[in-house]
Amino acid sequence: MNGAKDMKFNKVLSLVVAIVVFLISLGTTTSAETTAKDNSEIVRNNEPQRTTLNFNNNWGFYRGDLAGAESVDFNDSAFAAVTLPHTMRLEKKHANGAKAVYQGIGWYRKYFTIDESYRGKTINIDFEGVMIDSDVYLNGEKIHTHNGGYIGYSVDITSKVKYGQANVLAVKVSSFDNPDTPPGKPLANLDFHYYGGIYRDVTMRITDKLHISDALQANKTASGGVFVAYPEVSSSKATVNVKTHVVNESDASAQTKVISKLVDKNGNVVAQGETDTTSIAAGGNNQFNQNLAVVNPNLWSTDSPYLYSMVSEVYNASSLVDSTKTKVGIRTIEYKSDGFYLNGKKIYLRGANRHQAFQNVGDAASNSMQYRDALQIKENGFNAVRATHYPNDPAFLDAADELGLLVIECQPGWQNFTQSTKFYDLTLRDAREMIRRDRNRPSVILWETSLNETAPPASWAQEVTQAAHAEYPGNQLYTAADNGLNGSYYDVNYKAVDTNWSTDPASWTDFSPNKSFLTREWGDFEESSKALRKEGEAVMNTQVMTRQRYLNGNGYSDWGGLDANNRIGGYFLWSWNDYTRGSTTKTLGSGTVDIDRYEKYGYYWLQSMQSARDPLYGPMVFIASDYSSTSSLSVNVFSNCDSVKLYQNNVLVKEITREEASKSVPNIVRKGGSPIFTFNLDRFVAGELRAEALLNGAVVKTQTVRTPGQANHLQIEVRDRGIKPISDGSDLIPVYFKVVDANGTIVPNYTGTVKISVAGEGQLVGKEIPRIGVEEQNVEGGIGFAFVRTSGTSGNIQITAESDGLTSATQTVSTLPYQGQFVQDGQHTPWVGGVEKLETKDDSDKNIAIGKPVTNSSNQTGNDAVHAVDDDESTRWTASGASLPQWLKVDLGKNYSIRGFKMLWEKQKDVYKYNIEVSKDGLLWNKVVDRSTNTALNGAEETALADCRGRYVRINIVDSITNNDWASLYEFKVIPADEQLPGAIIPDEAIQTIESSSEAEPGRGTDKLRDDVTTIGTGWLAKSTALPQSVTVKFNKPQTLTGSRIHWEKDSNWYNYDLEVSSDGKIWQKALDGRYVGGQQFTPETFAKAYENINYARVTINQIVAGGGYRVGMAELVLYGEDQNDQATVSGNKIPQSQMTATATSQETSGDNNAASMAIDGNPQTIWHTKWDKSDNISKSIILKLGGTYNINKISYLPRSSTSGTNGIITGYNVYVSMDGVTFIKVVSGTWENDNSEKAATFNPTDASYVKLEATAGVNGFASAAEINVFESAK
Repeated sequence: MNGAKDMKFNKVLSLVVAIVVFLISLGTTTSAETTAKDNSEIVRNNEPQRTTLNFNNNWGFYRGDLAGAESVDFNDSAFAAVTLPHTMRLEKKHANGAKAVYQGIGWYRKYFTIDESYRGKTINIDFEGVMIDSDVYLNGEKIHTHNGGYIGYSVDITSKVKYGQANVLAVKVSSFDNPDTPPGKPLANLDFHYYGGIYRDVTMRITDKLHISDALQANKTASGGVFVAYPEVSSSKATVNVKTHVVNESDASAQTKVISKLVDKNGNVVAQGETDTTSIAAGGNNQFNQNLAVVNPNLWSTDSPYLYSMVSEVYNASSLVDSTKTKVGIRTIEYKSDGFYLNGKKIYLRGANRHQAFQNVGDAASNSMQYRDALQIKENGFNAVRATHYPNDPAFLDAADELGLLVIECQPGWQNFTQSTKFYDLTLRDAREMIRRDRNRPSVILWETSLNETAPPASWAQEVTQAAHAEYPGNQLYTAADNGLNGSYYDVNYKAVDTNWSTDPASWTDFSPNKSFLTREWGDFEESSKALRKEGEAVMNTQVMTRQRYLNGNGYSDWGGLDANNRIGGYFLWSWNDYTRGSTTKTLGSGTVDIDRYEKYGYYWLQSMQSARDPLYGPMVFIASDYSSTSSLSVNVFSNCDSVKLYQNNVLVKEITREEASKSVPNIVRKGGSPIFTFNLDRFVAGELRAEALLNGAVVKTQTVRTPGQANHLQIEVRDRGIKPISDGSDLIPVYFKVVDANGTIVPNYTGTVKISVAGEGQLVGKEIPRIGVEEQNVEGGIGFAFVRTSGTSGNIQITAESDGLTSATQTVSTLPYQGQFVQDGQHTPWVGGVEKLETKDDSDKNIAIGKPVTNSSNQTGNDAVHAVDDDESTRWTASGASLPQWLKVDLGKNYSIRGFKMLWEKQKDVYKYNIEVSKDGLLWNKVVDRSTNTALNGAEETALADCRGRYVRINIVDSITNNDWASLYEFKVIPADEQLPGAIIPDEAIQTIESSSEAEPGRGTDKLRDDVTTIGTGWLAKSTALPQSVTVKFNKPQTLTGSRIHWEKDSNWYNYDLEVSSDGKIWQKALDGRYVGGQQFTPETFAKAYENINYARVTINQIVAGGGYRVGMAELVLYGEDQNDQATVSGNKIPQSQMTATATSQETSGDNNAASMAIDGNPQTIWHTKWDKSDNISKSIILKLGGTYNINKISYLPRSSTSGTNGIITGYNVYVSMDGVTFIKVVSGTWENDNSEKAATFNPTDASYVKLEATAGVNGFASAAEINVFESAK
């Protein structure tokens, strides 16, 4: 067996076995049965007196707004047939930016029938989650409106429903930005996505009129439903307090009592209580309060997550009328200044932040996927998870309860506090409802009743924490927030210790030494801390090494020192999974797993932090290398064992002990973690590496990696994690497609496409939707991914993967029958077709270069320039040879605001040096991307972001340092800006100086504000933290300023600042006054007006609000507008050539076609040319007498045509002006590209009667010109 697979298999097997033992202790038997329970939990809890029906199937969906879609008789034939959970649009894997996901309206319709036998019952429809805002209609009547996408709601349809005939339920869903609905942040500035849709389960709940209420529907403080708490807990006894809220919706009073039974894993009642009978009036309610005594309780913990069932029975007189079952865990928690305690035992929290989004389906994942996530997080070596930045799916929390995964639950919020009463009220509602929904869960140990990285009023913090403690009285609810964001109101603080960028604890600042503190996010500071799996082994190794430095204590200052801090209670990595977001255009590679949940190197490194002697995890070893010819000879091995041996082709390289490896990371090891075992190879020899991990001198785990060979065949891996799929029409099966060599080793550099097909009782998610690239996909790192959705019939699903030149693969998956009961479908015309029928051309990837005119420096026959803009990634432009430079130019047809560029290179193993230029007129070019010194692999797909504006775009490939390959692109994409930019970016050349009001830290001066690096912690940073502080930009000529964009020093801080402009540096105008923004406010600011004749711009930071300590700085400062001289160039008049005369210091005289006069004759086929014999060496000049005195600011230069050669094309120049033809003053100098396109040179407006163009460089040492024109300044 392959060593790598053996290691992974054994580890997962051991963990699953341990978890199955846990689950057996909970009264379940097999993992298949576990999944059947999980996926049908919405119906399996049925008691004779209460029915819960699955409401997920047979829905119709339309993407877009439709007038009258709520009506019973609305023609819904255009709707697509869907099941829930459902996202309003399937998206690409790397769906980044606000325009990458659907924002808008979606309509859902469902026909259903209620049996006559339910007449006289109370009927509710329970929605677990609808994103963001929704209106619910029944039979054409609006019956409910809800604002908020992360906590569910219930709709009572008892008085509206029709029995024995079809009812029509319509739900209008909006995913538009809504500042009043928390989080309230516009998607364009959000660090995740609002995908929209009915994306969690929906059920129908049918009860007696006398019944236990729903905790959210009851809307009562510390009440509603069943509320279980534990006022006294020890290993010998526990007191279980049970509050049961009962409502009477009948027309008569009811003699009511409640019997509560605590049932153990074997079905034995270990404690029972019966209340006195109480009369509940018609329309009334009552809360029953009981204390149950439990002897020798099985306490819930991370290693033994024992769950009891609390069975609650309601009697009307002697008749049992309602019964519910609530999973509970007996435990006690406490936070002290030195950490977190569970059942009196200190637990070091090793956690990660989890976003709920998945590839393609967004947030709309099945319950089985929620369980798989929780299981994989536990396997990853984490004992805790921060469910960011919103309450997660109940199914995920069910899994956390069962697996012993501790949870920080967060209310919806992210860098926003809308100044409206509605937003204020909804945030308080969210905090209360979050607690009411999940208060019985033993896994939830901390409540983040704060809005992530937001500075609300202190009055709000006081009110929300008071509300939280009112909802859960006693000492078992703890709230959390950043120390600097009203932290005094909270029980636990983040950012309570600031290292002040020192590794010496004596230099640290502890803001709240008597309060427990955690680090809620760490690990995503520098670019080196992020790695996408497709970027390969080197980048993934760099990520791990960077994070090892962080974890050992040398990280961001407000992370509190992590393992170097003796007081820290634990920390949560940002993040567990890679994810996409609205605020940027690149997937954030901060995860230990890919978006598709495939493990990266960081997964195994953090797994090694768990003890090899812990039976839950056991020993592990992982070699972080592909072992190819391009792999590093420094090989990292992750293990939690005593020592590791590495063999190269069966020859021992070395054995490294844990003690030896620990010397560089003493703090990590002191906290129970493991060092990295790094081996240095002398040379690469194709074959294999084998690592052996030893405990007590014996080999306990091995792994082998083999040099990848040629791609040979495909493999299919179904990652069900022992959780068998259910045929409920909603379950999702995760499937990976691997390109492997003859030995089964993954080929990470495979560049071909893989075609996926599915037959039988399942469907490929994304079939017939080429926009998202699932059915035919480009693998990443040799691995592709897709979801398969089960049908409503149990049976076999055949999954096939094919790729040209490779042996195909097929795998069969069997689904289990669904054990639940659906709501009966109402009579209607069935919908034809799935969501693929809703695809439109508007859904295509934004690329404004598609089909536009394109030219090139050269091309290989058949691989023309047009292929680079044909939106076909199977065709390409290739230059005619290996010589460089080469260029490709696109005419967009008009000026666009541009966000960036995407290059799909043919050769992903090459290193190309290139730059990208834009131009408004095709004459004057502005270099917006400069990678002319690049030394890194460009990769198959490369994105270069640059906010700019122009009509013409040119990519210049200037050099290559690998393989001598020809310049070649599958596609050259121009990405439009998501928002209209305020204007063109003021280039660096227009800036004379940038000065700060105080001294900067070494290496963090104001020059860093214009280095095109926007990563936090890379720009200008002041030594002093005193405020206010400012930076002042001085331009080298007057500008018209129209807007700005600031990338701040810290993404989680809030900044109050002014931006002022001035003509003389003395009298200032405020373009932005007291602007207050979060650190991830990336949207450009458009000024209220254009400010003209500006020579200075000043940004003054007045105030910073931070969760912990703060520093004064900015990563990047971007200003928009244009050089006022450029404005003049656009509108200036061309001086007639007919009135000019021309002379030259050199001209060829042997023919009629080389005189200076030919440059102003209006005929581009004639040229001026210097002497052929080169007796006059460069530099040489041509002088134009203008025939009058003019105020000028521009000349244009047209080289000779391409049909007449390239000799003399001027590539370096000076321009001079004169009033008398004797004394000349230089006004501009520069370089032009060596091509036949028209060039321009602009300069400050100046009076002149003569213009001299001096050639300082020219092709083959000559100078020539077809036409030269001179332009007046604008009047």
